[in-house]
Amino acid sequence: ITCLASLRAAATGNPKLKTFSLVFDKGSSMDEKPFIDAVLDGNPLDATLIAVGNYAPFAEFERILEEQEGTFLAPGLSLTRDLYRTAGAKGVKVLLDGHGGDEVVSQGHGHLHELANAGRWLELWRELRSAANTYGDGMLPLYFKFLTIYGPA
Repeated sequence: ITCLASLRAAATGNPKLKTFSLVFDKGSSMDEKPFIDAVLDGNPLDATLIAVGNYAPFAEFERILEEQEGTFLAPGLSLTRDLYRTAGAKGVKVLLDGHGGDEVVSQGHGHLHELANAGRWLELWRELRSAANTYGDGMLPLYFKFLTIYGPA
């Protein structure tokens, strides 16, 4: 999307498209820097990289809890708030972001529970690879957790 928007901006004579990316320490499972670099390479962008160093996930928890009107399932919400603040400080009024994209692509966090509850064990096994990578668990221990909760025993 960024590449297409950048080409469109260049073709219509608009200024370089402003982009904002969270960059984690190298080796972090959340490090998307190689993908960010691939997009930046050869595209006329005004890129801002926001280093995520000493991330404090509960720094604004009370405020976020109030804004969300209760508990919420968005562990990276406090990170994206930093991104929004940075974009706002640079005069950006409209921002297209990927917040919620994981839930759309993965069919949501509850999908694994739905598969297990329906006894669709083979399909659950196939879906667990991405969940295991996301949560840093092995597939087998994660599978046994679901089996313990939803299995016939």
